[in-house]
Amino acid sequence: MKSLRVKRAKNGGYSNGAKTVTQKQLAMSIINGRGWIWIVLLGWAVWSCKSDSRAHQASFREQMARLEPDFKDFYRSFHADSTYQMQHIIWPLATIKSNLGQNDLHREDNFISRDEWVVQHDFDEKEAGYTRHLKVVTPQMVEESIVDETGKFGIVRRFAKMDGQWYLIFYSGFQAVR
Repeated sequence: MKSLRVKRAKNGGYSNGAKTVTQKQLAMSIINGRGWIWIVLLGWAVWSCKSDSRAHQASFREQMARLEPDFKDFYRSFHADSTYQMQHIIWPLATIKSNLGQNDLHREDNFISRDEWVVQHDFDEKEAGYTRHLKVVTPQMVEESIVDETGKFGIVRRFAKMDGQWYLIFYSGFQAVR
C-alpha cells in the first residue's frame, strides 16, 4: 500500500504537492479506502467502553440478581442468622489486618479467630454511605467490595463454594482501597 504525505493547503484543504483536496474529499477517500475499518473499530471501542462502565454502575440488587440462587440464599442467611454465619466461615479466617505494615503480610497471624470476629449484618447502602460491588471470580468464588462514599476506604470479602456449601474464606478489614 502506497503511503501518501498530506499537508494543510492555504485554501483550507489538504495537498500532497501535486493535488489539493478538501476535507470532505479527504474523508471520503479514507472511507472509500480501508479507512472505514478504522472508523468502525473506533466506534466499537467507544461503545464497548460505555457498556463496561454501565456494568460497573449496576446496583447491588442488579448484581445480586445475576448470581446463582444458592449464593443469594447463602448471602441472605449469612447476614440474618449469626449462628449460620459462624458456621459458614473457614476458621481461622484469612485476612489483611488494617494495622499491619508491609513486612507483616507474610506472618502466620494474618488470620481472624472465632473470638475476634464481629458478626456482620446486611445494611442499606444509601443510608450507610457505602457502595457494594459483587464480582464472580469463578463459578465457585464471589468477591464483594464494600467501599465508602469517598471511594478511598473499604473492605473486601471473598466467598467460596466448597462441598456444595458457600463459605466466607477471606476478609480484608477496613483499609485504603488500591
